[in-house]
Amino acid sequence: MSDWRQDPATDAQKRRLEEEGIKFSSAILKGEASDLIGNTIVPEDHEISILKYFKVKGITKMSQTDARKKIEEIFSDPNNKKRWEDRPAEKNQKDIYHFFKLPIPSGLNHKDADKFIGELMQDEEKLEAWEKYEEEIDERESWFEDNYEMMNDARDLYDCKKISKKLFKQVVESLESSGMSLEQIEEDEDVFFEKALEINPQLMR
Repeated sequence: MSDWRQDPATDAQKRRLEEEGIKFSSAILKGEASDLIGNTIVPEDHEISILKYFKVKGITKMSQTDARKKIEEIFSDPNNKKRWEDRPAEKNQKDIYHFFKLPIPSGLNHKDADKFIGELMQDEEKLEAWEKYEEEIDERESWFEDNYEMMNDARDLYDCKKISKKLFKQVVESLESSGMSLEQIEEDEDVFFEKALEINPQLMR
């Protein structure tokens, strides 16, 4: 057991337990408080990634505490820890290589990619360029989510069946290739539905 778990719980942990309505001893330890708090929240993204990689079942029903105990159990086997470190590079890592037009080494693993990217991002200009790109991607994804719902809400006006996310993306990309911006597409439902029906005439009721 890690040493920090044997330290007295912090005031912040005790306040959180009180907010959650959880009863606890005045002598509660950090580790105990952490587990109780973890029972009230979902696992973090990186914890879910580990559980998925090792094909653990029932992830959606797990609390953060459940997830962390399972991960501790998995990594108690040194072979599993090595498997995790040597797993193939992830898509988001490869995206960075693509963005900077860098060749992706054959058999690139996550650990080596992470080390290389960490060194690459020491260059402030590169870091700024990548962060700007990520921000643009996040804004685009947010736009897609919002406008996918909006266009489907308006489909009755055009006697249209429900538009799938795949078709929505096709329509938007087709209109973008014709020179329209996302803002223009959002403001012109007529053009959007005209293109949607052109791509898939079966949408018409």
